[in-house]
Amino acid sequence: MTLIRVPAGSGAPGDLRAIRLLIIPVFNMHDPSHQPRQLSIVMTFASPRLSRHDVLVTLPKMIGNVPSQQYGKDSLQAFDNMGMLELAVSDATNERVWFVKRATCGDVSLQFNALPRPVDADTPPGPRVDLREQFGGILGVGSSFLPLPPNRNSDAQYESTIEWDLGQSPYGTRTVCSFGEGTGPIRRKGSPSLLRDPVFGVGPLRRLVNNDKTPSGALFNVFCASEADPYRIFLRETPRGNGGTAFRRSFMFEYDKDILRLERFVFPVLAHEMVHNWPLLNKESDGSNDDLDTGDENWYSEDDAAARFGLRNKKYLLGELNSYLSGYYTNPVIKMTNEEATRRSWEEPNALRLRYSRGFTYLLKVGAQVWEKTAGRTSIDSIVYELLERKRRGKSHMLQDWLIIIERELGHTGVDEYHDMANGVLVVPPADFPPAKYKMKLVRQDQEVLEFVFSQDSINTRRIRGLKPGSRADQAGLKEGDKILESSFFIGKPATTLRR
Repeated sequence: MTLIRVPAGSGAPGDLRAIRLLIIPVFNMHDPSHQPRQLSIVMTFASPRLSRHDVLVTLPKMIGNVPSQQYGKDSLQAFDNMGMLELAVSDATNERVWFVKRATCGDVSLQFNALPRPVDADTPPGPRVDLREQFGGILGVGSSFLPLPPNRNSDAQYESTIEWDLGQSPYGTRTVCSFGEGTGPIRRKGSPSLLRDPVFGVGPLRRLVNNDKTPSGALFNVFCASEADPYRIFLRETPRGNGGTAFRRSFMFEYDKDILRLERFVFPVLAHEMVHNWPLLNKESDGSNDDLDTGDENWYSEDDAAARFGLRNKKYLLGELNSYLSGYYTNPVIKMTNEEATRRSWEEPNALRLRYSRGFTYLLKVGAQVWEKTAGRTSIDSIVYELLERKRRGKSHMLQDWLIIIERELGHTGVDEYHDMANGVLVVPPADFPPAKYKMKLVRQDQEVLEFVFSQDSINTRRIRGLKPGSRADQAGLKEGDKILESSFFIGKPATTLRR
């Protein structure tokens, strides 16, 4: 049996003080189009002082349904002041772990190559994290290709430096990451996980900067009054699927050829991903606060962006509210727990939709309860701003902190109702829920449960499987084994269309 040990203390290797990341794009210079082949990466850890069998770095094997870089035993080469540092590899449940076979001496340098992931029309949509080649460049997120020290939730602070070497790149090559543009050095302080979250891009990049003072600027100021860094939106085309994933001070928006036909869904996705950055609880390791996070983001992206700042009218807000509420109450897995919904999100689309709609409905309920209990002195805004200030000051902003505030405002009943929601108990907001300020009223309307009458995995396999006999689709002529020629959808929104 091999013993793998994480050094005591912060959970990160020893007294790690700094991480330097050097990225060298490698292009095919013999190809007239100069297509990028890979990213050659050198990562240096300042004097980690690891003992034999200590963990150096880890990398998730899958992020949702998206594979990360599948580095093998010999893919990573390590060196320190004594020369080559031999590494051993072990696979945990969803994590690949590299540990040192001897004590380290001085700085440790890790060298490896990251390759773009091939994708086609059969690649299912998922978290937008993988490295992809497009239009002569490469775009991806650190979590999919950067092995980093363990313990994502470590409170220890390190200085991370990002640099690019374009010495062998074609003329006109540009670089960018969520933290800044250019070859660097770009420096940030935080835990080692800081490098997991930014988007990295290199190639003939083009950008559009908008400095107009529009109503959306007021939306930004609500949540980021003290944050001066630019906010970056990265766009990339994908063979299938539309949607976004939020990262630090940025998000990735993916679109396919149906984007113009589905234009009405673009605004809520953009608003949702932007709001991800502010009213955000720190991630629990088991994903137990995911419903609350997504509900928070949905409420502020729909309420604030649509109504408070005049970006959309009341009719739009009404439609979005009904979309989320209908999506929640007609979901066939409405009784699924938060833990199960998080675990199954990328294998069961209904579970993913449930996380968005249930958290949204819960926030409507809490908002109404807090407003009534305090006679209008406290709103859901007050709670979110309190958590946001804790985040800005570097204090804990976890689910536990949310529950402490809820108990203060609503008593232990409020805490019990959160746990009921997390365990799949039906959530029903009172009639005077927050949108009542827009003269809207919550009324009951019975609807059919949304039922896919074929296996939802058919969307990924591109063949109809598990068709339910006697269903409307069966009666309409859909056949087992029919080939799906096209499909498009926004994750979290009921906008699926099929052509066969």
